[in-house]
Amino acid sequence: MLKRPSFMLVLVGLVIGLAAGSAGAYQQAPMLDSLVEQGELPPIDERLPHEPFVVGPGTLIVEEDLDWEVGRYGGTLRTVNPQPDWQPDLFIMNNEPLLTAPGISADDIEPNLLSEFVANEDNTVFTFTLREGLRWSDGEPVTTEDVRFVYEDILLNEEITPIFPAKFRAAGDAQGEPMDLEILDERSFQLSFAEPYGAFITQMTTGAGWPGYQEILLPAHYLKKYHIDYVDVETLFPLLDEEELEEDEWYNLFNLKTIGHWDM
Repeated sequence: MLKRPSFMLVLVGLVIGLAAGSAGAYQQAPMLDSLVEQGELPPIDERLPHEPFVVGPGTLIVEEDLDWEVGRYGGTLRTVNPQPDWQPDLFIMNNEPLLTAPGISADDIEPNLLSEFVANEDNTVFTFTLREGLRWSDGEPVTTEDVRFVYEDILLNEEITPIFPAKFRAAGDAQGEPMDLEILDERSFQLSFAEPYGAFITQMTTGAGWPGYQEILLPAHYLKKYHIDYVDVETLFPLLDEEELEEDEWYNLFNLKTIGHWDM
């Protein structure tokens, strides 16, 4: 039986709850206090990005649509859902896109995982900057190497991605030219299209499937251990055997080690 890995590919400190006390001081879940006291977990100020996303009124939901108040740790959350095997509220809570749209509208798009984003006049070049200080769940820093890895080693690899996604093609057309990536520095990158693509920002926010960061950003340092371009296939044989995969099915093993936003 195929198994999902225990290594969760989540980002640390994307959404921080509420800033408390003096500037730079934050609250944490009380159940983490003992771990900090024992030295097993760094203090919360050291765990967060340099530019944390602080949730407040109007941040995730338009202010007039919600009677917002600071939550309390503990207790029971009860929600109503007509489908017993699908809970969209929990999915949206766990899903972290590059950008967020509190009003679920193209008019309300704001940075989420990013600190800023800019489109040129004809919507062919989009420049994105990651929040400074982001880290993966194992403590490794998040950089544009993680973006380059997804673009070059996943999207452009025909064994992993047989069909290049339409949303990453010019004008969002399935027959359009694939986008180009340019890495500007450790935090900034550009995505360029051969034709104007005014809907691209919306596609990255509230588009089909409610996209998460995983579509363009994954932990390269972890996934390279399962990618044929970075490891000898012989070293993967025990893992392939464990998953009952053939020796040439490295790409299926790789997919098992990747946690997509729907898997979250």
